[in-house]
Amino acid sequence: MKKILQIIPTPPNYADGIGDYALQLATQLRQDFQVDTQFLVFRNDVQVTPLASGFEMEQLSIHTAEKCRAAIPLDLQAIIIHFSAYPYFNTSLKGSLGVGTPFWFVEALRSIVADQQIKLVVMFHELPKLHWHQFYLFDFLNPIHCIVSRSLAQMADVVVTSSSRFQSILSTWIEKDVPKIPIFSNMGEPELIVPLRERQRRMIIFGGSARARIYKNHSSALMQSCQLLRIDKIYDVGSTLNLPDYSHTGIDLCSLGFRSPGEISELLLTSIAGCIDYSPFPGSLGKSGVFAAYCAHGILPILTCYNPSEENGLCMNQHYLVLGSKLDSLSLNSYQIIANKAYEWYQDHTLKETAKKFNSYI
Repeated sequence: MKKILQIIPTPPNYADGIGDYALQLATQLRQDFQVDTQFLVFRNDVQVTPLASGFEMEQLSIHTAEKCRAAIPLDLQAIIIHFSAYPYFNTSLKGSLGVGTPFWFVEALRSIVADQQIKLVVMFHELPKLHWHQFYLFDFLNPIHCIVSRSLAQMADVVVTSSSRFQSILSTWIEKDVPKIPIFSNMGEPELIVPLRERQRRMIIFGGSARARIYKNHSSALMQSCQLLRIDKIYDVGSTLNLPDYSHTGIDLCSLGFRSPGEISELLLTSIAGCIDYSPFPGSLGKSGVFAAYCAHGILPILTCYNPSEENGLCMNQHYLVLGSKLDSLSLNSYQIIANKAYEWYQDHTLKETAKKFNSYI
């Protein structure tokens, strides 16, 4: 059995979802290709359990090149790094100025790969942006942090990403093509998809803090859309938010808090629609795990606004609808056609297909 190490920024069940992505990938690699995975969590200020779904999970407790080298097993065939802008960089003002930037991480990996003669695969989930306190300037990469990112890309045997935009940037860094691997559903991929007509007239809104933007900026359009779709209940799933009261409209907005992937999957399978705000990431809808979950469960995806993601194979009014747009002129059959197209689009993005690609790289 092959043995690999996956380096992840945060453990599974963390808000960024990358640990969950890596854990599901490890499960599929073991099942389909007899590849065993050990995990190393980069962040040292979060709680990490020694085992997760039967996989060993260690933590890089001290951030130095020596400790990093000591944490890498000797009997590996490959290392997969799941790289994101956070938390590999100190995102305080000092981090922006370069203090705390992990140049040591590049040094450690370079010596490990050379000494052990193993493959290095870097999956760029994000590239580092300029950061001020809790705000990102989305159009500008952080030049100091990009030194680390570029160095990792240039030493890797394979560089992959989930973003068309990052794909073009990374290709210039390494002067060769960069494969794009779509994001699969972290909430499972049910085999039996129930038609919309057999589902409850219910909308699901789940994910991270982006949910708050839906209620703050698109409340009227959300209510209008629910009324046009004859939806009488919205289930909000995730961290507790200060939710508005929609009872005067006849729509019950219910906070379910955090739920297990299995529970969320069941909610998605029995609901007619799911809403997502992805406005900060134009052109990148294909890298949304929430959108992938909607597609995988045959639900009708509804965005807060048009997202120019045709390069991802996603077109408005074909694979998703927009709040308030065309909803009053479409029938349930039309909604089903859109949900079907979204589901068909997802079939090239499944966990099984993703594991097959990663296995070919290692």
